[in-house]
Amino acid sequence: MYRAGEVARKTDVVAFRIPAEKIDRLRKEAKIKKVSVNVMANHILDLFFDFQLAANNAGFISLPRKTIRGMLGALREEEIAILARGPLKSDFEDLVYMMAGKFTLQSFLNTFLAWARDSNFPYRDDFEDGQRSITIHHNMGRKWSMLLKEFLSPTLEGLASRVTFSVREDVLVIDVQE
Repeated sequence: MYRAGEVARKTDVVAFRIPAEKIDRLRKEAKIKKVSVNVMANHILDLFFDFQLAANNAGFISLPRKTIRGMLGALREEEIAILARGPLKSDFEDLVYMMAGKFTLQSFLNTFLAWARDSNFPYRDDFEDGQRSITIHHNMGRKWSMLLKEFLSPTLEGLASRVTFSVREDVLVIDVQE
């Protein structure tokens, strides 16, 4: 998806045959989001190519938020840390390699933010003087914030010069000195 500060991409014009009911849904969704149908279609394609294609190939699945909150609620903090620093970290690192072909601070954060977009987690990604601040409003509870911090911290600490986290009930703030 085009974002402020990015260079415009080269585009081509293509015609697709799409069922009328899907075009109607696309138009309605674009109107709700106050964007053009073209922007909406590009957003869908970006999500597919930026995350979903590689995630599906890497074995990621979608689960309802209520289910995940329930599972995390049954775990102790120590168990969350074990899960985050073991299988979750390993699986996500594999996804970064599949998506970017390399493992750098940028490829890791880009994959993480693609996942956040795919999960419909609103976030801010601010840059100032070599400092990157990512704020994710996940609305999944404190244990989800802890899970994210535990899985992100070892990798980010190995890739960045300084990383700090602010763990809140429904928000995680990540400050990265690049």
